[in-house]
Amino acid sequence: PEQVLEITIQRREEQLGFVRGESGWQMQAPVEDRANDQLLSRVVQALEGAKRGIRLDNADPGAMGFEPEPIAAVELVVDGGKVVTFQVGERAPVGWQDYLRNDQGAIFAVSGNLSEELTRRPDEYRHPGLIEVDFAEVTEVRLRSAPGLLDARKGADGRWWLEGFGAANPDAVEELLIALSTMRFTGFYHASLPAIDSPAFEVEVVQGGSRLQLTMGDVTAMGRLALDTEGRPGFVDATSSVFLRQGPTDLGIANVLDARPSELTAVTIRGSNST
Repeated sequence: PEQVLEITIQRREEQLGFVRGESGWQMQAPVEDRANDQLLSRVVQALEGAKRGIRLDNADPGAMGFEPEPIAAVELVVDGGKVVTFQVGERAPVGWQDYLRNDQGAIFAVSGNLSEELTRRPDEYRHPGLIEVDFAEVTEVRLRSAPGLLDARKGADGRWWLEGFGAANPDAVEELLIALSTMRFTGFYHASLPAIDSPAFEVEVVQGGSRLQLTMGDVTAMGRLALDTEGRPGFVDATSSVFLRQGPTDLGIANVLDARPSELTAVTIRGSNST
């Protein structure tokens, strides 16, 4: 099948635009931002499914949601620069079908959920992730909050250490990184974001020579204010940031000795009278 390179969706209230790049889909309108690749893949799948349908002769365009304005007018640019246009109307009253009108004016009933995929809130098409963690490349993680600074670093031997504390539990560090990588915006801030003068949390991750930063402010009615590593303002679920309250005792190894049983080759115990 032809690869879709660009998608423009003109809706009754707004226009959305997307371009496929080397690193995935990019949103061009109503804002410029990384796009939600998973959602755009579903849009493309729905477009592929709309290629087959049942022609409805003598159909009433007004009754099917095309006039005075369609639910969505779609323009696709595919391989070779070919442009494909069509309109999407209402859902059919029976069956899992949408009404579609091609550029010749013919109306079809097509299977799938095309209208649903094309009429989501604009924010849903934006990439929701705050930080993309490459676990193998991470060498430093810092969490700064009211209790203080948690500073974890990977040594040359691959072991994790907590500055001012001692050895870190690698499983606990990995769980922290997983929690960071799965944080999602629940909404985006569209006005000028108020300055976060006294951040509740500041996160810094060093991976592959890059320094990624997150800043989180107070909890509001919409959630906790946040700036992701690209400076995008938005909100996160306040409960999702609870893990950022961890300290050295949560990540550190409580053992007196930093010994790994699988690596021991000998154990010597010395007392006052014997060895």
